[in-house]
Amino acid sequence: MNLYDALTIQDALSLIAGNLLAMKENERFVERLFREQEGDWIVVEPLCEGLPEVSDELQELGDSVRESLLVNWITFAGSYSIIVFLSTDVLWSTVALYNMKSFLEGDT
Repeated sequence: MNLYDALTIQDALSLIAGNLLAMKENERFVERLFREQEGDWIVVEPLCEGLPEVSDELQELGDSVRESLLVNWITFAGSYSIIVFLSTDVLWSTVALYNMKSFLEGDT
């Protein structure tokens, strides 16, 4: 039994989204995200390439959830960005405020 067996899919998605933004070992996700066009919806899974733990977690969620998990970002108040994760398959979303300037300057 793994951690996700005891969680709802929405709870698992919230944990994954939080880990993608907060954990140092997932910085490649954030780097890749900020290379994407601001305001465009991007499928999360390709941005997680080379992050085995996250890739495994996404795999456990199943194909329809994994394929419907999207992310978008927009600049907010100059040095911040608002990052939105969305899964249309399970009607779930979450929003994070991220210090983009600090990240891009290497202060994370």
